[in-house]
Amino acid sequence: TFDAKNASNFYNAGRLYFDLKDYNEAISMLSKATTLDKKHVNAYKLKLKSNIELKDYEKALKESDAVLALEQNQTNYYWHAFVHEKFGNYNQAETFLRKSLDKSPNALETNIALADVLYKAKKYDQSLESCNKALQLDSKSTDALWIRSKVYREKIDYTKAIEDLSRIIYFSPDNEQAFFNRGLYNQEYTKYQDAINDFSK
Repeated sequence: TFDAKNASNFYNAGRLYFDLKDYNEAISMLSKATTLDKKHVNAYKLKLKSNIELKDYEKALKESDAVLALEQNQTNYYWHAFVHEKFGNYNQAETFLRKSLDKSPNALETNIALADVLYKAKKYDQSLESCNKALQLDSKSTDALWIRSKVYREKIDYTKAIEDLSRIIYFSPDNEQAFFNRGLYNQEYTKYQDAINDFSK
């Protein structure tokens, strides 16, 4: 009311609405911030995340373009790839994830995201490499183990696929999806009693 031309005020209001999960109101405030200050990169980032929460990926991509135009860093490349992945643009997602890793090669979340995108693009050998890199960074990463188990299944290596699911169950013994998937793999591997045990669990 008293300082209506201060972009920081609108950004701070947008940040609070985001924390309250009122994403539409957050976007409204953040849009005013970027109108007043077209280089307010944090406001664009938060608009990007708000649109992702609303699953409005077209608008998210527009905000991501604006963020990258202002600042090319590991995080911004990651989010740009995230939006492309939602559109099924796996090659573009891969490109931006690799750019993200050029900035920060040991970013665990980015290595996992790359493994997942490569799996979805049916580039199984490359996906396996990214899974292994992620597991070198964190040997207990259930996300990396999950993707790797799916890759091994596609490569018809059921022994290793089942081993990875067993590791997930070791780290997370109440993970019913891991038991279910291990049951499926055991069934496909004709280990029927093991499959029954997993499905029962």
